[in-house]
Amino acid sequence: DGGCVAGPTPQETEEPPGPCMVVSSCDETNDNIVWAPDDCCYEGPFDDPTCFDDLDNNCDEQVDQEDLACEFTPGIYGDLQLWLDAADEESLDIMGMHVRRWIDRSGQQNHAYADGPQRPEIRRDAQNGLSVLNFNGGQHRLAIADESDFDAVDALTIFIVFNSDGYSRSYEALLTKGEGAWRIHRQRNEDFIAYHVNSGTTEANAISSTNTSNTGFHLVNAHTAGSVHSLFLNGVLEGQQTLEGPMNQNDSQVNLGSNPDADDRQWNGQIGEVLVYISSLPEEDRERIEAYLMYKWGL
Repeated sequence: DGGCVAGPTPQETEEPPGPCMVVSSCDETNDNIVWAPDDCCYEGPFDDPTCFDDLDNNCDEQVDQEDLACEFTPGIYGDLQLWLDAADEESLDIMGMHVRRWIDRSGQQNHAYADGPQRPEIRRDAQNGLSVLNFNGGQHRLAIADESDFDAVDALTIFIVFNSDGYSRSYEALLTKGEGAWRIHRQRNEDFIAYHVNSGTTEANAISSTNTSNTGFHLVNAHTAGSVHSLFLNGVLEGQQTLEGPMNQNDSQVNLGSNPDADDRQWNGQIGEVLVYISSLPEEDRERIEAYLMYKWGL
């Protein structure tokens, strides 16, 4: 009847091969108990608890983030324009230890390039067993050529996994679109990270309350929704300002580790992952991405 449990269980199958297996019926050939998948077994999607429990829930011999069912797919949220992931070394064009191109995984072809001495270095097994790019606070920087893809009016969401090796100059630049549009950088000469937005001749500055100078890796999320500009650090809202009017647009390239419109603001530290959406992600989606990145990078 499909529910029989008959015959001795063979030694090698006394325990089911995974948490998703149940006794289901008899082996028609040997009349032994057999294990079959439970109808409710599954793994994923990427932010589901089944991707964080150290179990092979769908019995495919892959656990958690190694399982394709848990693969992070940021493109399903908003207008994704940039996805840089140093943990994926296939996305890094490396010469020696230096990165001359960081390939954009968003599908938008917004690759980040550097020439000669400007090339940052790869650091393997740097954070939670993952690779990051190291910017030395000197010449290291990466630039994205198609700057118009990053012009925002009243909607923008950015995620960056980063570390500062200790701030040494004002406004050290993490990710910027020049000086007059938007940028994420050190707040003046203080030990905090800030999200700075310009509209006309006025500006908004959402600043962290947590020290980010030489305190380990963090996740910063800069978020613009209409006139409200917010900064979240490690999933916590730490700074917010209101600024009426559209965000300025300019012709400056997007730079990682520097500001193309201001010298002597090079980043001294590391960058692990970057996501840029030209849209305001709703709270639920923003929190899902934050949770995933914090788990992945051990934050």
